[in-house]
Amino acid sequence: MNRDPEIATITINLDPGVRILTYAPDIDIRDYIILEEVMEEYELGPNGAMILASDLMVNYLDDLKDEIDDFNADWILVDTAGQLELFAFRETGPLIASALGFGSIQRSVSFLFDSNLVLRPNGFISTLLLAASVQFRFRDIPQINILSKVDLLDEDQIEMIVNWSQDFKALEESTSERESGLIRELSMDLSEVFVQMGSTAELIPCSIKEENGLDLLFGYLQRIFDSDKSKFY
Repeated sequence: MNRDPEIATITINLDPGVRILTYAPDIDIRDYIILEEVMEEYELGPNGAMILASDLMVNYLDDLKDEIDDFNADWILVDTAGQLELFAFRETGPLIASALGFGSIQRSVSFLFDSNLVLRPNGFISTLLLAASVQFRFRDIPQINILSKVDLLDEDQIEMIVNWSQDFKALEESTSERESGLIRELSMDLSEVFVQMGSTAELIPCSIKEENGLDLLFGYLQRIFDSDKSKFY
C-alpha cells in the first residue's frame, strides 16, 4: 500500500517488549513479533523472551524495508530497546542498522546520557564508557551523544556536565574533589584514559518535555549528513 508521498518524518518502534509508547509509531515491530507469544512458544520468561525476540527481528527486515519504502519519508526515527544488551551489544543490532540503511539512507546513532545518572563524575564516566562501547559496536555509523531530560537539571548542572564532555581535565579535577576511596581511584584512572584519548563529541542538552535543544540536535544531524542525500535515520 502506497502512503502519502509528501510525508516528512516517520517513526519506527524496534522494541518488541514495550507496553506503552508516548507516540504512535508508523512502523512497529510488534506487528510481527508478540512477546507473549514468544514466551509461550519457547517456554521462556520475560527476559529470555526479550532476548530471543530481539534476535528474531532479523527475520522481518525485508518487511520493515518494504514499509519504509512505502512511506517515502525524508527522515526516519528509529526507537530501539532501552536495554543496551538487547540491541547494541548483540550481533543483531549492527546487522539491523546496516540492513535498514539501504539505498541513499544516511544514518546516525543517538546515545542518551540520562541526566539522573551523570551528576557525579563516576556516573558520567560509567555512561561515557557505555557510549564509547556503542560507538565501537556501530563504528561505521556517526554517533551523537545527547544529555537527555535536562528539564530535571538547573543551568549550572547542565553546564558542568557538558563541560565534562569537552574538557576531561575538568572531569579529572571533579573526580578528585567529589569521589573517595576505590571509586575515586578507579574514576581517576578512567578519566586519565579519556584525557589521553582526547575529547569525544560534545553533549547536546535536550528536553522532550520542554522541547529544548531539539533545534541544536537537528543542526548536528544536518552537519553529519551529506546535504545531497535525501533520507536519514
